[in-house]
Amino acid sequence: MTLKELELFSPFRGLQTGFKIVFSRPIQPINKVEPLCFTGLNGSGKSNVMQLLAEIFYYLETYVLAEAQQYVEKETEFGFKIHYQFPIYNDSVVITGDPSDWYLKQRGVIITKQPGELPVFEYYYDDEDEKKTLAVTVDCAKLLPNFVIGYSSGMNELISNPFIKMDFFYQETMKRKMQKKQEQEEKLQRGEEIVETPEAITTPQEAGVNRLFFLDYQSNAFAMISNFLMKENKPSPGGNAKTELDVINDIVNIDDLVSFRIRLNLQIKTNYAAAEIKERLWDYVSLGKERARDEGFTYQSFTPFSFFAFVELPPALTSVVQRLVDCSTTMNEIKLAEASDNRTISFELYFQVDDEMKKAFRDKFRGGAMGLFQNLYFLNLMNIETYSQEIREQVKRADPSINIADLLPKLPTEEKVFHVDNIRLKKKTGKTLYYKQLSDGEHQYLQVAGSLMLLDDQATLFLMDEPETHFNPEWRSKLISTLNEILEIKITGDRDKIVLRQEIIFTTHSPFIVSDCQPTQVYIFERNPSTQNVGFRQPDFNTYGTSVNFLTAKVFNKKETIAGLVDEQLKQLQKAVKSTVKTKEQAIEEVNKLGDSVEKIIFLDEISRV
Repeated sequence: MTLKELELFSPFRGLQTGFKIVFSRPIQPINKVEPLCFTGLNGSGKSNVMQLLAEIFYYLETYVLAEAQQYVEKETEFGFKIHYQFPIYNDSVVITGDPSDWYLKQRGVIITKQPGELPVFEYYYDDEDEKKTLAVTVDCAKLLPNFVIGYSSGMNELISNPFIKMDFFYQETMKRKMQKKQEQEEKLQRGEEIVETPEAITTPQEAGVNRLFFLDYQSNAFAMISNFLMKENKPSPGGNAKTELDVINDIVNIDDLVSFRIRLNLQIKTNYAAAEIKERLWDYVSLGKERARDEGFTYQSFTPFSFFAFVELPPALTSVVQRLVDCSTTMNEIKLAEASDNRTISFELYFQVDDEMKKAFRDKFRGGAMGLFQNLYFLNLMNIETYSQEIREQVKRADPSINIADLLPKLPTEEKVFHVDNIRLKKKTGKTLYYKQLSDGEHQYLQVAGSLMLLDDQATLFLMDEPETHFNPEWRSKLISTLNEILEIKITGDRDKIVLRQEIIFTTHSPFIVSDCQPTQVYIFERNPSTQNVGFRQPDFNTYGTSVNFLTAKVFNKKETIAGLVDEQLKQLQKAVKSTVKTKEQAIEEVNKLGDSVEKIIFLDEISRV
């Protein structure tokens, strides 16, 4: 995927009406990761652009998703234009020619939404002047990227808002479509006539949801488990000396996945208010057991089970659970004795990972690492069932300026419908440790590189806000080269043809990342101090391979190579010598107590001439 143009027709957060970027660069190469690099000082507006892109695709997804449409004003005053291209393998909108050549074809998409109007979807092939308008709303989804992935190091929490809101809509869509499919099949079995042909929905993926994913602690755990279970960590005979996992493991020193646990709790708390619970229990106690029964207050109504509800999994998710059970090492199953059907209310599945288990997962779950990840993600969406209807409505109607994560109660593990924990990893030293014991930097590296490994061949937009925050300088300098090494292994793997269909956008304060980017990929953001308008410039020098000291000076206006305290100390010493408060010898003695730096050398050279 290659972004071509972004324009704003209405104000958005710190961005003004008329803000526009034309991405003047060639179509992404098929064999190299070249991220767009948004950089600049704090408050310059670069993160606002990431939020804008997330909000645009949230709006477009709600526009085409039935469950979301009643919650979103289609003719909102939000206005924008976005233009992008991506290679395709097939196309149900319009395509001709030999199918073997489809992977070479580029589809251009231009979506324009004027304030107070509906969006206009246009597409073209090869020649933009021959674009056509797509009028049917349901078909508009075909012009959107396969995935939009969001990530933030934690400082830009608002970028997660569109992704969290979409999860609530996705969960409802998935349940509705799967339930409809089940109802249609039951009617057919009874010999009843149905108006609509049953949709072929036998897996969560076929429900056609989850275009937007946000990478957080839990989803990263799903990605890591999926990569280790579904991808080879041993080179194939006659193949590369390294696997994709080797590249990441060289950085974080993880050799393999050792074990993990999945907990599935199908009995959740009902949403009674505390006062109502107290009143109902008091009635039962005060009336006495026999009288309570006489007056209709049955035992079933007032045991602790009366304050729980049973979660009905859609059939496709039940199938996913059964496959997880089939792959597990051991299972602990708890049944509800009071229920007439003796139903299961919880599972604890334990997985001791070895080659046989990996083979079982690959046999049971099709679609590779991404397919397994999606199944785990869909199960995780069932945690939304634990929120009250009031909270669900608040989230779906939340204003973009509200941090939605603050609206959601922090659920204890035992109250979640689905949870993965007790993840153990083996270091290259042979030592084992829990996933939660990894450093912030190790978690972040697994999130960034692991997600790109999952989505190597999809038309995907990655919005990664400061992905290097917790990295040491060495890791920052290796990030882009690591991603390219992973891609190189993919290209020389089993597939004859691969086209990189990812657009990756980094916001960064790291000169190491800027140094790995071509100047056509770099955008230096600046905010006008008087008008507060956001602007940007592309570097007028070659950023690729440029030293970090030079980039620090040119991009971040930091000309010194030492910290501010020491720099101020050198300036004060210079003044003291010039005013004869200190002798040259005293100044040299003090400076020699400092570590080596360019500034120290310059100071000693200048002081020797005094």
